[in-house]
Amino acid sequence: MPLINQTIPNLINGVSQQPAALRLPTQHEAQLNCYPSVVEGLEWRPPTEHIAKLFSNSMGSAFMHRINRDTTERYFVVIRQNEIKVFDIDGTPKTVNSPDGTAYLNEADPKTAFWALTVADYTFILNMNKTVAMTADLSPVRPTEGLIFVKKGEYGTKYRAFVNGVEHGFYETSPTDPTTLDTSVIAEDLRGEIAAGVGAGWTVTRNGSVIHIKKDDGADFSLKVEDGQGGDSIKAIKTKVQKFSDLPAIAPNGIVLEIDSDPESDSDSYFVKFEVSNVGDTFGEGTWVETVKPGIKYKLDATTMPHVLIREADGTFTYKKQTWADRVAGDEDTAKEPSFVGSKINDIYFRKKRLGFLSDENNILSEVGEYFNFWPVTVTQNLDSDRIDTSASHIKVSKLRHAVPHNSGMVLFSDQTQFLLGSDGALTSKTVKIDQTTDFETNLRTKPIGVGKNIFFVTNKGDYHGVREFFVD
Repeated sequence: MPLINQTIPNLINGVSQQPAALRLPTQHEAQLNCYPSVVEGLEWRPPTEHIAKLFSNSMGSAFMHRINRDTTERYFVVIRQNEIKVFDIDGTPKTVNSPDGTAYLNEADPKTAFWALTVADYTFILNMNKTVAMTADLSPVRPTEGLIFVKKGEYGTKYRAFVNGVEHGFYETSPTDPTTLDTSVIAEDLRGEIAAGVGAGWTVTRNGSVIHIKKDDGADFSLKVEDGQGGDSIKAIKTKVQKFSDLPAIAPNGIVLEIDSDPESDSDSYFVKFEVSNVGDTFGEGTWVETVKPGIKYKLDATTMPHVLIREADGTFTYKKQTWADRVAGDEDTAKEPSFVGSKINDIYFRKKRLGFLSDENNILSEVGEYFNFWPVTVTQNLDSDRIDTSASHIKVSKLRHAVPHNSGMVLFSDQTQFLLGSDGALTSKTVKIDQTTDFETNLRTKPIGVGKNIFFVTNKGDYHGVREFFVD
């Protein structure tokens, strides 16, 4: 092949993997320690500057994260197996207290196991190899107990109470005497007869027009009442009622009941707990508040959830478990576990005053303004501020790996597909949508980076890699 002589104006177009015949004259096969500049041409790459030596021994596999608190205060976080260190911009080590230990950091290859996100003085540390779990703790369970609520007194009415199928209480009002209509009088008469009828081993107490009955050993029993008014004058309450209006304003402190307006369906039932108004009272006036079903798991295991690194006011740092909110209402059906339970969390991000997790094909966002609550605060209605838990719908399995802010929303990356997280109006569980946008294969060992209105991500090209630019035209 004859030699070709020509003038090359510059080499600013970088490296090309194309055959020599197809390359531009300003491209080349290799570039080592050089930097192509449109203004200066091809020049030496700017050198690094040695500031400080962080470790006396080999660093080994390590995950590094930069905390850019402001223009003058910056830190580097270095995570090695079972170890977390913080250095300022000059390489000076900072004090890191670990009151809960460092077991969450026990990974042989930290550089691929961890991710971090900094918000103000909080840095969330995510172990992507850790499967999230619930603790074995169960919501409190009280011994079996029952209430008899005398709602109103009616002339010439018979009031009957049955315990374990046996009538132990009877009271009949006068057809003319109004003094016999007092609900407290009716309740006290029934209480006395019930206490005498059931005998020892029972506790039967009264406050106002409400009778509280329980076996001292906590065993179950049946409770039934009758009146001559179709059940409108007296109610027996044990474990559940159909209407909230059936509940009395006086009850034992802490008693839990289920409101089940449709016995054929579990979707509309909820649980309430009685809280007395006067501190110290065990049986008195108060209010019913929504609560969680007794005897179910209700706590996220903080040892499996992301941990936090907090910059303290004195300049030190604290690495510890974060306290995550408990399930406070509903049951396993009406307040389902967040979809990340039983799975691994792949990424963590913030969006519109919500803390977000990506897990498998699911995108989970916390309650608005309550970054550590991933449970509904009530199951009686769907609040706009409640948590969001939705999945990306696609014909292929699309495990969401990374979330990157974008001017048109949040771009969620899976291995082969990109999705746009958006909403019709405010971001709520009713308006959220995850739409497929593009199908580019992505190398997700490197997290996509947002720069201005664009996102750059790495893609595989055989034995090489390339960089793609994602933007809205």
